[in-house]
Amino acid sequence: MNKPASLHRVDNPAHRLHVVEVVGDGIVGGMGRGVERLVAHLSQSGRFRFTVLCPFEGDFTERVRAAGAEVVIVPMPEDPPWQAIQMVTGLVRQRQVGLLHVHLPNAHQLGGLVGRITGVPVMATIHSRKLTMPDLEAHRMVGSHLSMECQHSYLHAVGLGIDPDKLSCDPHGVDTQAFQPGPRPVEGLRQRFDLSEDSLLVGLVGRLSPEKAPDRFLRAVALLHERMPDVHVMVVGEGPLRPQLIEAAQRQGLLSHVHFTGRIDDMAPVYHDLDLLVSSSEAEATPLALMEGMASGLAVVATRAGGVPEFVEHGRSGWLVAPKDDEDMAMRMHQMLTVPDLRQRMGARARASMEERHPLGPRLDALAQRMRQLARPRAVTAEPRRMGGPPRVVTSRGEAVAQALHQPVQAAGTPDSVVADLDLAVAPPVPVEPAAAMVTVAVLDPLEAGPAPAPQAPDFTPAITSGGARSAAAGSGVDRPALTALPITEPLLSNQKM
Repeated sequence: MNKPASLHRVDNPAHRLHVVEVVGDGIVGGMGRGVERLVAHLSQSGRFRFTVLCPFEGDFTERVRAAGAEVVIVPMPEDPPWQAIQMVTGLVRQRQVGLLHVHLPNAHQLGGLVGRITGVPVMATIHSRKLTMPDLEAHRMVGSHLSMECQHSYLHAVGLGIDPDKLSCDPHGVDTQAFQPGPRPVEGLRQRFDLSEDSLLVGLVGRLSPEKAPDRFLRAVALLHERMPDVHVMVVGEGPLRPQLIEAAQRQGLLSHVHFTGRIDDMAPVYHDLDLLVSSSEAEATPLALMEGMASGLAVVATRAGGVPEFVEHGRSGWLVAPKDDEDMAMRMHQMLTVPDLRQRMGARARASMEERHPLGPRLDALAQRMRQLARPRAVTAEPRRMGGPPRVVTSRGEAVAQALHQPVQAAGTPDSVVADLDLAVAPPVPVEPAAAMVTVAVLDPLEAGPAPAPQAPDFTPAITSGGARSAAAGSGVDRPALTALPITEPLLSNQKM
C-alpha cells in the first residue's frame, strides 16, 4: 500500500520536523517499544528527526539510537529542577524543535514547562487507562494536546471536561510482519526449562507490577493446576513484584510448573512456543504484548480492563473475564487448553483481526499527520491587563517556576520583583522594574514559515504564593525574599479550557 504523500521520503534535512520525545522512564516495555517504533518508522520517511530525552542510559536508549534518534539524558523527578528546565529549554530553542511529545506524568511536567516557556506545542500520550492527576494538572497549566490510546481512556477524559479540541484517540498498531504465526523454535522455552515437546504452555507477558495483577494470575493458575497438573506457565518480564511472585508460587507448590523467564528481547519465538496467552491486568489501555500474541496467531484469555475489549472479541478471538475473577479465568484457560480446535479457530481470528484492524504502518502514519498538524507555526500575543478576583494558589514548584518565568509579578515595596519574558534565555528570574508588557512569541515549524494568527488571550488571574515563590527561588539557587500572594498579568497560553 502506498504511503500518503505527506510521508514520502524527503532528503532535505531543512524540511524535517524536529520532534523531542520526552520519556519519563527508560525501562524497556510497551511504552518504550512504542517510542522506538515511532522513531524508526517516521525517521525513514525523511520528514521527521527525533531527539529522545530520558532519565538514564539503558537498553531503551540503545534501541532508540539504533532507530535513528539522538539521545540526551535529563533528570526527571516529579518536580522538575531548574537545571533540567534550563537544559531542555536551551535544546529546544537551539535545535528549532517543532513539537514536544511527552510520555508519563513526570515527563509531562517537564515538557509542559518547557513548552510554556518556549511556545513549542506539547503533545502528551497517556499510556494509562485513566488520566492521572499530575497529567491533568500539566494539561491545565500548558494546554497540551492529550493523545489517548483507546476509546475507554478517551471517554474518561471527556467525562473530566477536557476540551475535545485538545483531545484525540490514537490507538496502538502491531507489526504484523514481525509478529505472525510460525513453527515452534528448535531451541525455545521447552528446551530451556527441560520440558517435553507435548507440554502445554500458558504465557503471561508484561511488566510484573501491581496494575498488571500477576498475583491474580497465579491464583487462577493454582485453580487450573488442580484440574490440569501437567500444564506449565511462563511468566515473561521483570518488575517490582517478581520476588513476591516467586515466593507465592513456591508457597502454593507451583514453582516446578511456573517458570520466570525474565525479560526476553526477541518475543516472536516466545509467542510461537506458547499455546495460550493470558492478560490479568486490572488497569490497562492497550497492552502491546496481547496484540503481538494475537498477531502471532494465539488465542487469548484477558480481563475486561480499559481498552482490551476494543480489540479482543469475546467468543471469537478469545475469552474476556472480569478483573479479579480467578475462578472464571481458570475455567476459560481450562476450556482453551482442553479443546484444541477452539484454540486454533480463535487464534486464526485473532490474527485476522490484527491484520485487518490494527496494522502498525497506517496507525503510525495517522499519528505522524496529527503531530504535523499540532506542530504548525503559531504566534502567541498577550496584552496583560489587571484583573480582580481572589489570587490563585500555586501548589507545586513546577507551576511556580512556570509563572515566575512567564508572568510579570508586582510586589509592592519589594525591589525584588520578577519579570521574565519568553524571549529571554532561561535562567533564574532577574530583578527588573515591575511592568506589564506585550509579549509576542513565534515558533516556526521547519516545514513551513510565517506565524499564524494570534489566539484569543485567556481570562483568569493567577498569583504566586509565598510558598510557591520560595520553592521556585530554592529551585533556581537564587537567594531572594519570598513573594506574597499578588495580582499578576494573565498567562500567555490559554488555561480556560481544560
